[in-house]
Amino acid sequence: MDEWHLSIAGKDYGPYSLEKLGQYAKEGRISPDDFIWKNNFPNWLEARQVPELAGFFPFSEISEAVAETEYPTQAAAKKQRKKELLRRPLFWIIFILILAYLAAVAITNLPYIYL
Repeated sequence: MDEWHLSIAGKDYGPYSLEKLGQYAKEGRISPDDFIWKNNFPNWLEARQVPELAGFFPFSEISEAVAETEYPTQAAAKKQRKKELLRRPLFWIIFILILAYLAAVAITNLPYIYL
């Protein structure tokens, strides 16, 4: 079980369970500006920056950083999709045709053909 620690106005409290911190957030006893730490965090983080607590605060109080947080599995999947795109022959055929068209226009000074 993870031990979560809380710092409010310079005083440290804890350890707490995530469920207990969630309950405190729902009750308004923890604000998004209070600091949270657990054993695998390098530093104290504002509560708004902790993805596990994001669902306990009203949405208006959550920073954009939490709303856009990507977990490592999501980031890895996004990189994999980019790699797969570059391996598709149709992508390269279209890319080469566009380059050839632009080169022909530049060399011959013909007007652009709008598609």
